[in-house]
Amino acid sequence: MKSIAMDTALGNPIANDQGGKVSAYELNIWAAMRKDYPNAKVRTMPTARYNCHGYTFGSGRSTISPDEINKILKDDDYQSVAETNVLPGDIVLYTTADGDVEHSGIVVERPLPESLNIPLIVSKWGNAPEIVHKANDCRYDFTHARYYRLK
Repeated sequence: MKSIAMDTALGNPIANDQGGKVSAYELNIWAAMRKDYPNAKVRTMPTARYNCHGYTFGSGRSTISPDEINKILKDDDYQSVAETNVLPGDIVLYTTADGDVEHSGIVVERPLPESLNIPLIVSKWGNAPEIVHKANDCRYDFTHARYYRLK
């Protein structure tokens, strides 16, 4: 796979690759998934060039492994933010109960009382398009979502 030069703020390399093509199988999965999330708004065409972490931390330039996320958070000096204090530009990480990162996205609208205090997120679901969605209206488990902001 082709990769690009990408480093953390401290100069540590971020392993990445630029994926291949979206398969017909993946397009079919995406079509089925859209029915499960009718409120999600599509921003782009499906692409395998980058994943959610590549979108969140790499400006959509490449696929970044979940194994790189903790290094990025530490080296780039992210701090944890309470959901009630989330602002546009903050990031959200969807993690397992064990803390493994499964998904990431960028907050585009802070939580408002009229939206039950749930932020609006833009993220990328696998090789699917970029999606605008409520933080809890996503194919990834919202139970252990955590928010971060650059210091």
